[in-house]
Amino acid sequence: MDEAFAFFRDALGLPLLAEEVVQDQGVRAALLDLGNGFLELLQPTVPDTGIARYLDRRGEGLHHVCLEVPDIDAALAGLKQDSVPLVDETPRRGLTGTIAFLHPSALHGVLVELVHGPTAFRRPVPDPWPLAHDPGGMGLGGGVVIQRLDHLILAVQQLQEAAAGWTRVLGLQAQTPHHPEGSHLQLARLPLADDAQGGAYLELAQATTEQHRLARFIAERGEGMFSISLEVDDLDTAVAELRAKDIPVSDPEPGAWPGTRLARIPRASAHGVAVQLIERAP
Repeated sequence: MDEAFAFFRDALGLPLLAEEVVQDQGVRAALLDLGNGFLELLQPTVPDTGIARYLDRRGEGLHHVCLEVPDIDAALAGLKQDSVPLVDETPRRGLTGTIAFLHPSALHGVLVELVHGPTAFRRPVPDPWPLAHDPGGMGLGGGVVIQRLDHLILAVQQLQEAAAGWTRVLGLQAQTPHHPEGSHLQLARLPLADDAQGGAYLELAQATTEQHRLARFIAERGEGMFSISLEVDDLDTAVAELRAKDIPVSDPEPGAWPGTRLARIPRASAHGVAVQLIERAP
């Protein structure tokens, strides 16, 4: 956890909101602020727990996606009625509130957590935190300003089939598929909230050639969470500041969606998490 703080909290400047040892789950959990959502870090405190076994089997990386629901009991009842595979038949306590997990087989390899959170973790439309925020004393001088969670990229084998699954299970509606020019990808957005309210989205991504890194990822690990995309206000400055701290970042390049540029931080430098920094045109 402390090593992960050095990257996610100190280098990326994500404020720490809460930290707790959840005894019944055998984890140390920390919640970092993404403005329109949270990034949760999990460290096992005892062996032979779900997180410990995951780390032993797959190593560090993205573990699950958590979605807030207004009534978790009603949500679970509806999922049971529809015979959706569940990990939790009844809700239980988590760091952010009352939680329950769906089985990864329900949504193409993605482990989904539903949460009904306490009001302490709910905020209005977020404002970017001050440029001077530097909790770990890294001396970034405000260069890296994470505006919000932009989207999560989910690797799928069949785009239309996956989109239909997310609609059937959770009611999320995919937008018209997008084929970026010159790429070997088919993409579709699953909006999670109104974009005007700083909402993030899930991006379903299908490779159209076996040589693409997305296809290689699926061949090695199966369908599931591929990477996280964080919006920055100034991509060139963010890249320069991170490189000054010896964090490898790719050169900025046009993104898959119109009006975007992005740079990538490799998994090996971000605790197994493939991170995209994305800049959107005003």
